Amino acid sequence: MTWLDTIGRLLIPPAFMQEREISDFPTFDAQLAAIRRSQAQARPWRAASVGEALGVPAILSAVSLISGVAGSLSMEAFRAGSLVTDPNQIPRMLLRPNPRTTAGVFWRDTAYYLATRGEAWWWIAVRDTDGAPMSLFPVPPWEITVEQNDADRLSPTIRWLNRIMPNTDMRHLTYLPDSSGLRGVGPLQLAGAAVSVTVEASNWAANFYSGNLPSMVGSTDQDLDENDLKALDAQWVEKPGNLPRWMTNGMTLAASPFDAVKAQLTESRQFQVGETARMFLVPGSLLEYQMSGSSLTYQNQADIWNDFQRRCLSPKYLEPMEQEFSDLLPRTVAGRFNLEQLLRADVKTRFETYQTGIDAGIFGPEYAQQKEGIVAGNVDFAPVPFAPPQADPGAIPMQTRSQEPIRCTKCNARVADFATPPYRFTCRKCHAVTAAAEPLQMRSEPMTLHVEATPAPIVNIAAAEAPIVNVPEQPAPIVNVHTDSFVAAIADLKDMLAAPKTRRVIRDENGRIVGVEEVAAA
Repeated sequence: MTWLDTIGRLLIPPAFMQEREISDFPTFDAQLAAIRRSQAQARPWRAASVGEALGVPAILSAVSLISGVAGSLSMEAFRAGSLVTDPNQIPRMLLRPNPRTTAGVFWRDTAYYLATRGEAWWWIAVRDTDGAPMSLFPVPPWEITVEQNDADRLSPTIRWLNRIMPNTDMRHLTYLPDSSGLRGVGPLQLAGAAVSVTVEASNWAANFYSGNLPSMVGSTDQDLDENDLKALDAQWVEKPGNLPRWMTNGMTLAASPFDAVKAQLTESRQFQVGETARMFLVPGSLLEYQMSGSSLTYQNQADIWNDFQRRCLSPKYLEPMEQEFSDLLPRTVAGRFNLEQLLRADVKTRFETYQTGIDAGIFGPEYAQQKEGIVAGNVDFAPVPFAPPQADPGAIPMQTRSQEPIRCTKCNARVADFATPPYRFTCRKCHAVTAAAEPLQMRSEPMTLHVEATPAPIVNIAAAEAPIVNVPEQPAPIVNVHTDSFVAAIADLKDMLAAPKTRRVIRDENGRIVGVEEVAAA
């Protein structure tokens, strides 16, 4: 012990030692299990990608069903709670949100992004002079990156590829929010373990059937080398089928021990179809899944589609799209999907319902004719007009991160991260207005000028007696064209046309001028 240890023990009192019983400590097995849990991976299974998940027929059927049905629905406009029937009063963006595609493609892509990625992004491509949106573009979610903005947590930094996008021009729809609150997650992300099992089961089945499994397995008591086995193979196949074959020297044949039914491959894959139906909240009958048990009840087609609409389509896809889209329309207008075609009953039931409503005085025959498409008024039979040329955004240039933020012209405070003219911002610090007009752009489409026709001026000219001109009549030139020389004929024709001409006035029997003709000079 050194002199430093002695001084330390004098200055620092000894630590109080607490006595504990052996029972206070966990057992060795418990400590070993805790160590193993701490060292074990949090996710022993491999997370499958969206492309791998769509390779499973059940998942592909669910995603195709959801996105296809959403794209087949038509949207109607309601003003102050009443259906808008006048086509001129319906906003053009409601009928064709993306001017470069049909409305069905726009809604289908949005539902597809929600089902596979758990989120969808809409970019407001063009605004009118009042700032109202004129066109939307569905942006693929894998091209979007979102970063938290420490200066304003309510306005994160959104980038589309390498372009910083204004927060006011990006609309975000989510199936459910993720842990950060900046992105969305869907069934494929939340049920990652079930998706991984489904993908691995499909891969295992593919490897099982592509592994060159033998149909028969032979065995013998003799010790045969490779050449002997090849000779047995040749001897076995040298006879055509359905002929007897003899096995000697203790040789036996048996069926292959590798059986898909015994390996529970079929049952496992059928179970994964049910897992996919539960994952996407889709009725099992729509995915060709039949649940065993005595609790099954009979459902007709109308009940099945009604269940699909209430549990899956409307709460997870249609309602978020309706609310987000209605927020972009004028304040008095709301957009709602028409579900009559989805929940359409059979012809007998529909006509009985119409008869009941007509007898009760709820509506007249015109309403039934409109619903059946006999007369105009059904949105599913109405033509979709084209979007105005002003709604097309044109080329989309990608901007770099070096884009300077928008600052106040008075106090130099940052008012926006990025904005494309025209814009108008009010500084929160000094309340000054910073605005920029839309730059002049050269358009490639031809310009149409509307010129009002002005009436020609009326000029009154006094009639004067026409002068009498006597022109001696000249005989017409005689042109001889030699048929044996085409070149000479062309030359004579040129000379005739180049000859000087004179005008001859033609008079009637009363001496009045009735015409003028040109004759070649002699």
